[in-house]
Amino acid sequence: MSDHLPHELIFDILCVLPVKSIIRFKSVSKSWRSLFEEPSFLDSHRKQANKSLIIQTGDLRRTNSTNFVASDLDSLDRFKEITFPPDLGRSSYSGVTVMGSCNGLVALSCTYGEMRTGIEIREDVIIWNISTTERQIIPDPFWKGYYTCLPGTANVGFGYDSVSDSYKIVKIVHPGSNLLPVLYNLKRNEVSWRLGKFRGPDSGLHVLARGLLFEESLHWVALLHETKKCIIVGFGLENEEFYQVPLPDCAESSIAVGVLGTCLSMTDTYTFRQPWGEIWVWVMNKYMVKESWTKIYRIDVIGNVLGSPVGGDRILLLGCVERNLYLYDPVKKESSKVVEIPGGFWDGLVYQEGFTKISAILGALPTRRIFKRNAYEEYYTWRKKRPTH
Repeated sequence: MSDHLPHELIFDILCVLPVKSIIRFKSVSKSWRSLFEEPSFLDSHRKQANKSLIIQTGDLRRTNSTNFVASDLDSLDRFKEITFPPDLGRSSYSGVTVMGSCNGLVALSCTYGEMRTGIEIREDVIIWNISTTERQIIPDPFWKGYYTCLPGTANVGFGYDSVSDSYKIVKIVHPGSNLLPVLYNLKRNEVSWRLGKFRGPDSGLHVLARGLLFEESLHWVALLHETKKCIIVGFGLENEEFYQVPLPDCAESSIAVGVLGTCLSMTDTYTFRQPWGEIWVWVMNKYMVKESWTKIYRIDVIGNVLGSPVGGDRILLLGCVERNLYLYDPVKKESSKVVEIPGGFWDGLVYQEGFTKISAILGALPTRRIFKRNAYEEYYTWRKKRPTH
């Protein structure tokens, strides 16, 4: 076929194929194998790669079992089970939590040990490419819980920094009104921390949700203790600094952050409008410009935006009151339940296929973690010296 079709046409056709198909086609010819490794092909494929909804059913802390199911965004009525990698790590994990997804990779936090039994809680990280089935365990990267800071909870994010060509896991420690980032750089196999320049009000704040990746920055919703209002806190993966994302003046006290198309989005909950409340969906048409926030939908289901299926005319939401999937149709102005998930619905995120090789993004994994100089001791020295209010 390659002798009769232009190279450009073959390139365009192959760019829209699923990752699993391309892996099979590597054996077609040497030229195709070489093409699949070209940066231009990988970049084009990443921009057009299939998106799937990944759902975690069950929670180890409650049901002693966890599974993952997936469905393409354009066929949400057909879910298939994804095998959790049991051949890696320990068989006695007490909790499995999704940290985030980026470039075809999913980062999982797998905790074990119990304080009540005298065994401190520890945390392994599993990096998993669902499309290629490659996975790698990183044993206790935050070293004996010193940086774990409530392992498996919401104050965590996973993303990619293109400037340093490195993937990073970020955890937030927030003593009082300060936010302190603790980072694990997968390329350097290094844990570091720095005093965050972001400072909230003296009354303090609390991070509520898993970090959302957008524009190579992680975004968290944080609750201000005194006013009970929410803000969006960003963290740049390149400069490793916090900043505050401006919100519209009419934003309420219960918000969630998401991505719709190419824009940062926000859901604003109004619990007093309907018997079960409603949400307003906003998009930030120009990132970091307050005036660009635009209210686009009013939906009678309280939920968080997961994304938009193929075609972009409907919105997929995860219900907060009832843990179900909903599709909102803006033409009919009504929402409908998508499908019942066997085993229940614990967590969900949109996953984009990718070829990223885990072996290529990880540095050497020695038995002892590498730390920036005196980081742990310096942190507690700072805590003792920080001003009190």
